[in-house]
Amino acid sequence: MFKRGFRFLFVAFVTVFFVAFSIANREMVGVSFAPLPYVAELPLFLLAIACFALGTIVAWLMLMADLIKSRRLYSKEQKRAMALENEVKALQSEPFPNIVPLSIKRA
Repeated sequence: MFKRGFRFLFVAFVTVFFVAFSIANREMVGVSFAPLPYVAELPLFLLAIACFALGTIVAWLMLMADLIKSRRLYSKEQKRAMALENEVKALQSEPFPNIVPLSIKRA
């Protein structure tokens, strides 16, 4: 319940922040695509929100790549642990060999 309330408050705060930011930064700015002869006129808030969204998407993709790598490693280690457990069970089920102790000679 607390998690849902915290998430709602966070989303509400971010929404209010973006609305206030958008109202305060409505002036047009030129965005030049350096090697190309194109210049786009965009409101500053739209450019800032687009950069924020692009950064969020890139960070999410990097996180997913790391998560996939971690899951693959977890799966590999899980299989290794199961193989070792099976080996231990197999060794425990074998009869214990009869070992005759050597006599110790004392001088």
